[in-house]
Amino acid sequence: MTHVLPLSVSELIEARKVLVAYICELHGFDFDPASKFVSFDDGEMGSFRLLPETNVELPERIVDEFEYSDQDEMGILITAYTRNGRNISSLDFWRFDFQPARSFPELADLRKPNIKHLRPASGRASK
Repeated sequence: MTHVLPLSVSELIEARKVLVAYICELHGFDFDPASKFVSFDDGEMGSFRLLPETNVELPERIVDEFEYSDQDEMGILITAYTRNGRNISSLDFWRFDFQPARSFPELADLRKPNIKHLRPASGRASK
């Protein structure tokens, strides 16, 4: 069951640590439990960056994506990013209707998204 929002600051920090540690473990990344989190100004959907951020000059690339259902069954997509291929730099939460999130996921809530990226099978653009 998801964590219903709002959470206390300490509860939110702990929930974020559990989520980031899980994604790091899946990809063999390092995770510093002393990391700090900075929320994005994203309309309260839940996105955040990890600090200290190293290699800020490098572009972020997608590591993984997960989905979960919010309290009202609206889908929320979580995209994990890295800058250096060794740790998570940020998690972007996107609620499908752009409303504020009502919950934060527990690991049991996560599932792989049923999203098909628009890419031809051959790897070449179609006419």
